[in-house]
Amino acid sequence: MNSQSADPSSAGIRPVIGFLTLAIGARDYIDQAYYLGLSLKANMPRYPIAVVTDDETGRLASIYDHVVPARRSLGRGVRQKMYIDQYTPFEETLFIDADCIAARSFERELDEVRRFDFTPVVQRHLRPGDRDEYFLDLPDLMKRMDLRALPKFNGGVYFFRRSAVSNRVFEAARRIQSEPAEFGLKAFDATGPGDEPAYALAMARYDISGYEDQGRLMRTPVGLRGMLSIDPVQGECNFVRAEGRVTPAICHFAGDYRFMPEYYCARVALERRCPVEAVPFYLQGLIRVELARQRLARRVRWLRGSAERRLALIFTMMGLRTLSKEPVIRR
Repeated sequence: MNSQSADPSSAGIRPVIGFLTLAIGARDYIDQAYYLGLSLKANMPRYPIAVVTDDETGRLASIYDHVVPARRSLGRGVRQKMYIDQYTPFEETLFIDADCIAARSFERELDEVRRFDFTPVVQRHLRPGDRDEYFLDLPDLMKRMDLRALPKFNGGVYFFRRSAVSNRVFEAARRIQSEPAEFGLKAFDATGPGDEPAYALAMARYDISGYEDQGRLMRTPVGLRGMLSIDPVQGECNFVRAEGRVTPAICHFAGDYRFMPEYYCARVALERRCPVEAVPFYLQGLIRVELARQRLARRVRWLRGSAERRLALIFTMMGLRTLSKEPVIRR
């Protein structure tokens, strides 16, 4: 594996196109990026892959062709995702969230998405009068900004090339995310608004409709109906959502979907280089037990945090002081 640790700006000739991800902070993110890297090497081996990370163990350097040091000065959490254009070592980049698995080759979809200067995978467009969970008052905002449509998408992937168009989108999106009150953006977590509404508004401002993939490049299991089937060694992924059956090359196990046993079985299959059906039953059982433990621990943390917030409110009403803790950000 040809691994290098360097600032991309110091590189001589940039590779034309490659894949980029972020893995900063918690060990979970490092683990996710490791298996994403394995899946990309298994299914798209001709393309270089890069990771932005603070990992010092060398684990990611064993998989990724480019290891780019994370710049803490850019902020925490989702703020880092607003600077992927400054991190990438490639002329053309497909950014992929670390909690994704590339289940099959996607040469055809990559050719299609490269027709754009900047785009996520757009699933639909919001119109004047529509509402959205990321905005306080979307109809009013669209009226003020004179927007006819707003792309709606999950930010699991973004394609962009170095161009004047993408530069304008990134600059506008960073400004929008930095001024949430002006655009009525709701907070994604303690670090502020998410990337999706900021990039969506920037795209709408420059009349970029975005790439619609008919469920072939990337999907999350949101609205899953029935079973999810994924085997990154055999090159297969399909499941049914509200819009029907989808066959994404990249499955995005966002949020609590990362606790799905299918995700962990796919990881084991990648490490063992065997089909998912060949993963021993005892390992599948251990996976389910461990995931149940993780979900329980997460529930206990949520209940404890909820109780602490209620007590803090009571103490505040009584005029008593409480110890405040900085929230832990886990995306």
